[in-house]
Amino acid sequence: MISDFIAPDDSRWEESLQKVAHDVYQTPEYLELSSIYEGGSPMAFWAEDKNCSLLVPLLLKELPATLHAPVSWRDAVSPYGYPSLLISPDTGMSELTLLLEEFIAAARELAIISVFIRIHPLFEVPHAALEKYGRLVRHGQTVYIDLSRPLDELRKTTRSNHRRGIKKLQQQGFQVAIDDWQLLHEFANIYRSTMQRVEAEEFYFFDDDYFNMLKRKLNGHLHLCAVLSPQGDLSAGCLFTTCGEIIQYHLGGTSREFLKEAPSKLMFDAIRTWGKNAGYRFFHLGGGLGAGEDSLFHFKAGFSDNRKDFYTYRIIADQNNYQDCVSRWREAHESGGNSHDDFFPEYRKP
Repeated sequence: MISDFIAPDDSRWEESLQKVAHDVYQTPEYLELSSIYEGGSPMAFWAEDKNCSLLVPLLLKELPATLHAPVSWRDAVSPYGYPSLLISPDTGMSELTLLLEEFIAAARELAIISVFIRIHPLFEVPHAALEKYGRLVRHGQTVYIDLSRPLDELRKTTRSNHRRGIKKLQQQGFQVAIDDWQLLHEFANIYRSTMQRVEAEEFYFFDDDYFNMLKRKLNGHLHLCAVLSPQGDLSAGCLFTTCGEIIQYHLGGTSREFLKEAPSKLMFDAIRTWGKNAGYRFFHLGGGLGAGEDSLFHFKAGFSDNRKDFYTYRIIADQNNYQDCVSRWREAHESGGNSHDDFFPEYRKP
């Protein structure tokens, strides 16, 4: 077996992606961008053993200064999205066990004490093998559209009020434009206004540089869908990505002026049609906030009855150092007791 933690410019990263189904969230370009906005160093654990392989894209981060932990101690986390871990199709349970053991051993060598991984809902992972070395936590469900089904069938299975809303928007003169990049700046403003309206966390208020870099980094894989009012105003829009067989909804927003009309219904319908005609297999809409079954999830669920479970995977690579950090966190916050929720790693709890 050969293994290593590799940087985005390492050719083995791209070579590994060519051998397995993946999404944009596993590409080195996405990790590089994520490191700028989330902090940390972009890297991936890579291992191969004959025809079996494992790739785990991560951001390597310093521990919070308030812990006063040794400077060499670090942890690793998946960036925003569904970076997951990628397992080659020929990897069986016994082979995956060896690859995971190699991953944890390599993490210890780098003084990584914990790893937090967001699993991609569309990529199946063998739970039994993963749970030998960490904990899988189910957070809820996401919604996806199976684009292999006939378009008429997809529209018939759309919730009736969505169908009526789409038809009404079309009759009123709303139109959709895809990849009109002159609208990117205006979309960014509407997106941030939406985040403000829903009282999103500060992290989600991406600046214009983020959108420009996202377009540059994901060249050819990023698309802009804009819904224009009868007067030509941008009423709603979203950024979505394409990779392999997958269309992924990334970020979206609606102008306050057009909330009543719900133009995003037309947006999702247009992407569904565009993706079907372009030959994609899946359109992953994602889920609600924190994978909860909230109003956002309910809205997305109106476009499809297909669901996938969303999991995170938590690994404690060094139990002693992890407990040391937890003790330091509790002492600093004067909690003196146990954590009352499932936050991981506990020493990063706000």
